[in-house]
Amino acid sequence: MIDVETTSGSKNFIAFGGGSRFCVGADMAKVHMAVFLHCLVTEYRWTIIKGGEIIRAPGLMFPNGVHVQLTKNK
Repeated sequence: MIDVETTSGSKNFIAFGGGSRFCVGADMAKVHMAVFLHCLVTEYRWTIIKGGEIIRAPGLMFPNGVHVQLTKNK
């Protein structure tokens, strides 16, 4: 049995692999993620209920995390 804790690091993870062993389902998974995100953005209202600092530099960063409440749009 392989001990995942000692044989891999989270900083070394490459989503969907790479090279000759690239994941055959990568494109399908990316489409699923895009549809899921679209539904979250268009069908729910997001309210920040607890959060720390928000850094707006090329993208959004939440160094201390952020808690949001999702409410389904009517």
